[in-house]
Amino acid sequence: MINPFIFNPDKLGFYSVGQFKTHSKIEAIEMEKILGVKSEWNFNNEVFSKFDWTVEPEIDVWSLYKLRAQQIRNEYDYVVLFYSGGSDSQNMLDAWIAADCKIDEIATFWDYDGSKDRHSFFNAETTMVVMPKVEKLKNQGLNFKFRLIDSSKFGIDNISNYQDDYQYMFSHFLSITTSSRAVVRDKITDYQNIINSGKKLCFVWAAEKPTVGYDGITYHVSLYDSGCAPYINSHVLKNYSNGWYDELFYWTPDLPLLPIKQAHIVKNFMKNNTEIDFSKSYYKFGLLVGYHKILKQFIPVTEINNVLYPTWKSNTFSVGKVSSSIFSEKDMWFHTGNIEETKIYRSIVKKTLKTIGGDWIKFKSIKSQEVRYYLE
Repeated sequence: MINPFIFNPDKLGFYSVGQFKTHSKIEAIEMEKILGVKSEWNFNNEVFSKFDWTVEPEIDVWSLYKLRAQQIRNEYDYVVLFYSGGSDSQNMLDAWIAADCKIDEIATFWDYDGSKDRHSFFNAETTMVVMPKVEKLKNQGLNFKFRLIDSSKFGIDNISNYQDDYQYMFSHFLSITTSSRAVVRDKITDYQNIINSGKKLCFVWAAEKPTVGYDGITYHVSLYDSGCAPYINSHVLKNYSNGWYDELFYWTPDLPLLPIKQAHIVKNFMKNNTEIDFSKSYYKFGLLVGYHKILKQFIPVTEINNVLYPTWKSNTFSVGKVSSSIFSEKDMWFHTGNIEETKIYRSIVKKTLKTIGGDWIKFKSIKSQEVRYYLE
């Protein structure tokens, strides 16, 4: 295999426990107990810390989105845009097109082979949003490959293939749906052929919205490891020597003005809109992105989409986010079906949660770690 390109996986985050470094959250937690030192998540701290996050960039956010698209397009030979139909990936796709960047491939995950339901929690947005959008783009004359990736077999295979190390490979989000995203380059021949040809193949993920909070004195933005984990995990990062490239569209050290600008947009919205009903009737599966200090309420993501993403249509169909990173609504067919690997998975979860503490039956997700920057 020809791979003349060099890439540092630390760009996508790592954990340090004293002098020990790892890309696995579970391994970091275990090392905490061994070394007696608290782990820290480093997400390009050496880059982001050099910027003054209290100063809002003058450039408009739409220009930054288009600039980011051009940046990625110029760096890689073949780019796969992962598109779910949600607000983050819709904005990424719209910006890519507005920047007149060539689309090599749009890819979407679903689990029809496992669920047999086009309108399941996992598949509904693909059926109702993604497929009509792709057809529309094709009818407009855009030339690109559309790949529908069924994740169900990949997820089951991961349990069988990595059962002794599963919790280290897919550490923060243990769900089989999430784990399947990590192995597509292993499993899909087209991707292997592109890599073996010496071309730089890149997966682009639409992560993540800024989480803006208020600590009683000032506003801050938090970059959470859980924002990266659904897309980038230790299995991916351990295999960069195989010619694997991933880019987060929003949280990137290659264009720090983008996450800084987004954070200020959310902060300004929170400060200036004191009459909007931020009632918890908006709340669904954790769709909250910040805290409004005057109203003393969290901000629903339904409001933030409209201020962050200029082309977003608020009436777009959405099922919302999953309520657990371990027992995900997207995996209901797996948990309720008569599948041998389900027992293995539950054993892995029980062992993992025993390691980190907590009631494994009621446990919703593994606690996130953050890097915080103040906006005032």
